[in-house]
Amino acid sequence: MSLIVKNLKINIGEKEVIKNASFEIKSGQITILEGPNGSGKSTLAWTLGGFPDYKVESGSVRINQQDLLKLKPNQIALSGLFLSFQNPVALPNITVAEFLRNAYRQLSGKLSSLEEFADSLEKWLHYLKLPISFLDRAMNEDFSGGEKKKLEVLQLLLFNPRYAILDEIDSGLDKESLASIAAVIKMLARNEKTGFLLITHYQKFIDLIKPQIFLTIKNGIIKNSNEPKN
Repeated sequence: MSLIVKNLKINIGEKEVIKNASFEIKSGQITILEGPNGSGKSTLAWTLGGFPDYKVESGSVRINQQDLLKLKPNQIALSGLFLSFQNPVALPNITVAEFLRNAYRQLSGKLSSLEEFADSLEKWLHYLKLPISFLDRAMNEDFSGGEKKKLEVLQLLLFNPRYAILDEIDSGLDKESLASIAAVIKMLARNEKTGFLLITHYQKFIDLIKPQIFLTIKNGIIKNSNEPKN
């Protein structure tokens, strides 16, 4: 099982941002995407998540032969792809609990037991060192950078996607939180066979993760750094 990006070209307006992106995210594999600021890393992530303002000029994106470029963002999520954001938006009229419960119901097609869901939610809150009262807060409203990142990881744990793109999930975290989030990623890759694309340039986080594949982006072109240089 794989997420396969082939010969992808992406424009923002008239500007060509991604000139050629070809790579594969395999089940249970952790891949790092590195590159300078403004090189197109987030543009790539948002495009894979179905953001409509980015125009795909050519190429393909498939999960197990399903064409993601023909899907709406909610359909992409239902196909098994999770996308975290550098700076998640605030939803002042929706509590964390409401969002998580409704998203879980949509993604799983059922909410078999409210008690079972609550137990799972409480377990992961405890793991991430978040209080139960966190659930009553409005989504990302007045959250610290670390709280926003932990909420993204909480979703990752609850939704258990087949593939996950995490855009600088390491930013705004203290040493302990960084280690716990790295442990979550490795656990999901190992036990649940989730395939990860991690956008980061923080070497400490990379050392904790121990990824299998390194991709670099420069001048709109993505290359596999693991491949031997000519």
